[in-house]
Parts: sequence; structure tokens; C-alpha cells
Amino acid sequence: MRGARLGLHAGDRVPAHGLLSAMLVGSANDACYALTERSGSVSDFVSRMNARAAQLGLRATRFGDPCGFDRDRQHSTARDLARLALEFMRRPQLAALVGRQQVEVATEGRERVFQVKNTNVLVEFFPGTIGVKTGNTRRAGDNLIAVAERGGRRVLLVLLGARDRWWDADAMLARAFTAAHGR
Repeated sequence: MRGARLGLHAGDRVPAHGLLSAMLVGSANDACYALTERSGSVSDFVSRMNARAAQLGLRATRFGDPCGFDRDRQHSTARDLARLALEFMRRPQLAALVGRQQVEVATEGRERVFQVKNTNVLVEFFPGTIGVKTGNTRRAGDNLIAVAERGGRRVLLVLLGARDRWWDADAMLARAFTAAHGR
């Protein structure tokens, strides 16, 4: 498995919540595929992802891989990803999970225990950040979907193909809160 990973070995048994935690917080691709395979075939899972995207009205989105790897004809837009993030953040358990700086994931019986750090450094370094997700592929570049809250205001930011996503995100979020505060 390429990219970020938990470090699963053949035969490891990890509860579904642990796999989901590793996938959402640490972008663990091995956990993503393990969770996908647990629910059936990868192609069936991707079909369900596309059906759900259609239900949500994500007209410019087509998935080709459950973990976001580059695939032909896989695409989305900042607008669709923003809508998806808003839908995701409506689920309190998921929203709380992506806002954590670190999670512990263990195999059944705790034979192996993993400390998974959030790949979204804004959660740790930009006050008020409550999620959501990072991503990086060769074709897509560095991507970030971030949600931050301050003073009762919530700001959603989507950066696709960012050259300096952390500094750009920090500056854009700070500007959004300054502008909102000035009103």
C-alpha cells in the first residue's frame, strides 16, 4: 500500500471504528482498503460512493477509488467537496473524530496499538479548527478541506492543488474570521 498507512499486517483484526478512525484522522490507505473490503468488493463500494454522491447532488463528482488514489475519470470540484464536507460534519461522531489531534487504534486483543496523528495540522496549530480532511496525489497535488469555528462563526475552506496549503489555509481562515469580526 502506498501513501499514508497504519501499518496493518495480514491477519490483523481491527474493529471497523478503528479502521475508520485511522482512515479519517491519519489518511491511512491500508485502513481505507481494509474497511472497503470488509463491506464487499472495492468496485461495489465505489459504485455505492457514486450513488451516494448522486443522491447528494454532487453533479461534478465521480469516484474511481475508495481512498482517493488517482484514477482515470475520477474527478470532483471544490463546490462538490464543500457540500460533501458539510454533509459529513452534520454527523456528530464523525465531526468529533476529524477534530482530534490524535487517535489510538488497536487490533482486537490489543496485540498491536497504533497512535495515529491527524494529517490536518490545522487541528493542532490553527485555533478553532474542527476538521476535516487532507489529501495528496501526484495528479491532484496537495488538497485540504478545513472547517474552523470562532465566536459562533463557522468557516469552510476547500483548497485543491495548493502549492503551500498550510500557510495558504492559515492566511485564508484568519482573513475570513477577521472579515466576519469586522461586520
